[in-house]
Amino acid sequence: MDRLVDTFLECMETSVCSPLDFPQAYFLRIHEGEHVFAHWLRLIAAMPNTLAHLAISGLITRAVIEDADVKWVYTACVVPDLPWILQRLLNAVTPSAVAYDLRAYAIAQSSLLMCLLFGLGVSCVFANTRKLLIIFSLGALVHLLLDATQIKLANGVLLCAPLDWQLLRFDWFWPESLWTYLLTAAGLLYFLVHARESLAPAPLALNRHPAQRGAGLLALALWLCLPWALSAWVYDNDNHFISTLSDVPERTGKAIELDRITLVGTQLTPLEGSVALTAFGERLHLDKTLGKPGDRVSLQGVFTDEQSISVLKHHSHGTGFRNTASMVGLLLVLLTWVVSYARYLLLANRSTH
Repeated sequence: MDRLVDTFLECMETSVCSPLDFPQAYFLRIHEGEHVFAHWLRLIAAMPNTLAHLAISGLITRAVIEDADVKWVYTACVVPDLPWILQRLLNAVTPSAVAYDLRAYAIAQSSLLMCLLFGLGVSCVFANTRKLLIIFSLGALVHLLLDATQIKLANGVLLCAPLDWQLLRFDWFWPESLWTYLLTAAGLLYFLVHARESLAPAPLALNRHPAQRGAGLLALALWLCLPWALSAWVYDNDNHFISTLSDVPERTGKAIELDRITLVGTQLTPLEGSVALTAFGERLHLDKTLGKPGDRVSLQGVFTDEQSISVLKHHSHGTGFRNTASMVGLLLVLLTWVVSYARYLLLANRSTH
């Protein structure tokens, strides 16, 4: 009982601790000293967020549409993450000078409105348009609301853009918390339980009406183009602190939040602290030593000059294989389509001989 109370008080005294982090803190304290177990737990936490969405989206969608195709349910789960995947691909082949514009584009494109526009486009291109539109709408909304439950500094979801650019964030638990582990395990279990169904042979039928297919392609084109026009509002509202970061001469004295920046070294004495690399390729000096090179941290602070931050609060994400595991999750979704359609073509080929 004393251990339970001590853990609760320690969790509440932590500068950036949410009450929902308490179960994880107690869980880890019970296994204090079991380094192999803690390492295994961190690896589980590094599994893709895509998996954490599968069970919730699947259960809710099938409560509305009992015979919803799980492949489309999985696809709908991924839609809000497509802008961030696209941003990473473009960052690899474009100069760093446009990194801020690409981030503004991704922020606008990840809004609920843009997700619904993408869902409308795909739904009009393929058969069962109305059913698909409901699946994509539910998938996007559930995904964004689930994202909002996590503590992600400088982040949030845009449910009402372009009418309201205020980022929604409930700040219930960190991505590494026990709740994320449970959601991830539930998603993986849901995927395995429905594996036979999702991998069953199935055609990919197009909409029979050319006008609707054309409207779908137009919606997809707008999904690609409209975010450029909406990016100005992203800057105006300083979403993800993008205006603060991009306006280097004017950022001294301004508050800042940074999500999952990478520590790349420590400053030499007498300048104690860390050097961090942002997602935009900029190195910033931190007034505190937050970890070792390679660690990822999120922080809140204030710019003391153009290149230095006074850290007020921070959270360490550790290292791990989060990016690799995220790719695995996306590949599992892709696998359902490839295997299902390949089996359909194989059966169709056999029936003609």
